Amino acid sequence: MSQNRRSLIVWAFVGAMAMGLSSLGSSVLAGGGGGGKEPRLEGILVSMTAPNTVVVRLQNRTTRTLTIPATAKVERNGVRVPLTAFKVGDRVQARFTANGATVTKFEGVGP
Repeated sequence: MSQNRRSLIVWAFVGAMAMGLSSLGSSVLAGGGGGGKEPRLEGILVSMTAPNTVVVRLQNRTTRTLTIPATAKVERNGVRVPLTAFKVGDRVQARFTANGATVTKFEGVGP
């Protein structure tokens, strides 16, 4: 996936959240468009509180603490990396299992 396309996707989700979709019932934003997409949330990485735990600030300024399991796919700037490669301030997105219980992918974009 090209950098421009990734950026477009990230900004599309930010825009969706700005339009009022950021009120989250179970800590996740339901997949949109009815296309069978998994639940997800997006925001800014605030901190990493443990080797596999991150805190994300959502558009509505609330925070969510996520535990990233070893089975999750982790990418930063389109490259698979360990979770320790993320930096505070990165724009991040987490995708979840259909029931919203487990993170399946954690990705981010940053300088």
